[in-house]
Amino acid sequence: MAGFVLVMDRLRTKEFKIYAHVIERLEGVVYSPEARLRVEGAANAAADSDWTVIVAKELRLKDDANVVINSDYNASSVPVPTGVGNNLSDGFGPTLAH
Repeated sequence: MAGFVLVMDRLRTKEFKIYAHVIERLEGVVYSPEARLRVEGAANAAADSDWTVIVAKELRLKDDANVVINSDYNASSVPVPTGVGNNLSDGFGPTLAH
């Protein structure tokens, strides 16, 4: 599964927690489609990543945490999976839910 940095099973619905202060680089796809991804800690997670894509049921930031979402796909040696980032298969861009 080239290009994926973290993959949760679709059957996992329990919240998954990561700590921003220990994540300097999160380069690739974070896939947690049925679970909430919670990022805690007063830091900028993934700031050193060339690109990050998050697919999660919900993303929550706690304690002044930030997740830096970069999109410099060409600067990275990590392959971009089909359907995300600059490797969209249908020609349509992403849709943001409110």
